[in-house]
Amino acid sequence: MFSKAHYLLQFRFLVFASNRQFWKDAASRVAATCSTICPNQAEILRETGIESPTNSSELLKKWGCTENDLLNIFSRHPTLRNAQVPPLSSKLELLSSLGITSSDLVKMINCRPRLLSCRINNCFHERLEFFRTLFGSGEVLRKAIVRNPSLLTYDFHDKIKPVIATYEEMGVSGNDLTTMLISRPTMIARTSFNEEKMEFIKKTGVSKGSKMYKYVVALIGISRVETIQEKVANLEKFGCSEDERLAQASKKKVVNIGFPF
Repeated sequence: MFSKAHYLLQFRFLVFASNRQFWKDAASRVAATCSTICPNQAEILRETGIESPTNSSELLKKWGCTENDLLNIFSRHPTLRNAQVPPLSSKLELLSSLGITSSDLVKMINCRPRLLSCRINNCFHERLEFFRTLFGSGEVLRKAIVRNPSLLTYDFHDKIKPVIATYEEMGVSGNDLTTMLISRPTMIARTSFNEEKMEFIKKTGVSKGSKMYKYVVALIGISRVETIQEKVANLEKFGCSEDERLAQASKKKVVNIGFPF
């Protein structure tokens, strides 16, 4: 008869042997897995490393920029040379979705040098949907953005939407509004209306149905009250009353000659 101590010793031996075999088998499985997967992953990473741009210059070249384009871009925004590739790549992809080309980008950077340092991804899709509805087509929107890149950086909810809504409430909408936005790139940034400006618009005598209405409203909207008053005061010295001069504005092609006051 074997003692309890003998059985207990055998039991411990079996458990130890079983555990040892388990870890041995597990180690073999892990080694086998690494031997079949890891080399492939490493190869993929090496291939990706070769194909992927390592700096902003390579990324912009891959995006379509020529050496001359890079010279113009970096001369306007030198720190862009040191930009991190992933964020810059993401922004370029957004611009591509708008149909922006490398030559367009050069014009945009020349107009707004730090464009690619701004968070143009903020509200991007909501902004894009809004502008596509406003401008009516992707091509017109592209032209508007190339002419005024700040459309991608203005605060969407606190600046763009309120200004557009104000003009629409005043009767300037559709093609009239988009025409003014393209011809007057600073329109959104500089627009403000108050009682004095509304009174100036009334004194011009221009009706909402007139072709000149959108020009008069936009030009008064982007001008400071002090500037309008100064121009009117200068003209009054030559015998023109304020009402007469404002009325004359409706008969002139103010879009070509600048602010008529």
